[in-house]
Formats: sequence, structure tokens, C-alpha cells
Amino acid sequence: MRADLLLSPWMRRFHLTLRVGRSTLLQGHAPDLAAAAEVTWRWLSGARPGQVAAVWPFLGSVAMAEARERGDRRESSWLWLYENHCGDPVGIRLRAFLALAFHEPRLRVLRPYTSHWTLRFSKKQDWPFSLDLPMVDPASAPDRYVVRARDGRAHDETDAAGALRLVLAELPG
Repeated sequence: MRADLLLSPWMRRFHLTLRVGRSTLLQGHAPDLAAAAEVTWRWLSGARPGQVAAVWPFLGSVAMAEARERGDRRESSWLWLYENHCGDPVGIRLRAFLALAFHEPRLRVLRPYTSHWTLRFSKKQDWPFSLDLPMVDPASAPDRYVVRARDGRAHDETDAAGALRLVLAELPG
């Protein structure tokens, strides 16, 4: 078990990451140094990820902590994007689409991941990911998206509901 604490020179906040081996199980922005120290003490004393997340929600949800502990990369990826508890800029731009996609069973069986501001889906849980599924690019206007088909075609810009319909239509059988 390991705890890494970084002070951001730009935002004057503490970023705490709790790990087991090379796997990150919890991470977030601690409200202050005292909270980071208390979390770290509990973590290094053997507390389970779900127990830690239940007390300190800045580290993400209990569900995400438990998914990461189980090694369920698909579920933890969905929760990371949907909750966006660290305020990731990609997640912020994808917020409206993710709010709908998170509840869509045909997408939830896929692993979501982001690359270069684009939301992609994979049938494979680990890298290398499959590259044969539609992807979603945030447009310059808020809550607007461009869906790219498996063959590279780009659909017209649309809102979150329209983007979800296009992604589902582009999924194979």
C-alpha cells in the first residue's frame, strides 16, 4: 500500500492518490493537509477502499472504490467519467452525454476511455483497446457533440440525446 500526495503549484490544492502496487484505487483533491494526513493514516493502517471512500467522498464513491478493488476496469471507468469527482476537463465537456450514456445498457457493457478529448468505447477491458466502435467528440459549443462512426464518417453536431442515438445506431448488431 502506498499514498502519494502532491501539491499543485497552479491551483494550491493537494492531490492524494492511494495505491496498491501499481494500481490506483482512490484519488482526489484533499480539502486540506489534515484530511490528507488522516486518509493516509487510515489507508496505510489497512482500511479497505470502500471504507475510506465512505468517510472521505473527495476520493470518489464507494461503488468506484469497490470496482477498482475488484479489478473491474469497465465499471470503474464508467464511474470515474460519470462522477468526475476530480473535475477532469474532458469529463466536464462530456458531462451531458455521459449523464445519458451511463444509464444505457448497450454502452455499459463496453469500456469507456478518453484520448485527445474524445470519448471512445472498447469491447476489450484492457489495452490494446478495440478501435472499431463509434466515438464522441465534444464540440466547441457547450453540451454539443460530434459522433464519429466506425468507418470514420463524422455526423453533424448534435445535443447529448442526439449523440446517444447516433452512437447506439453505429454499434454493431
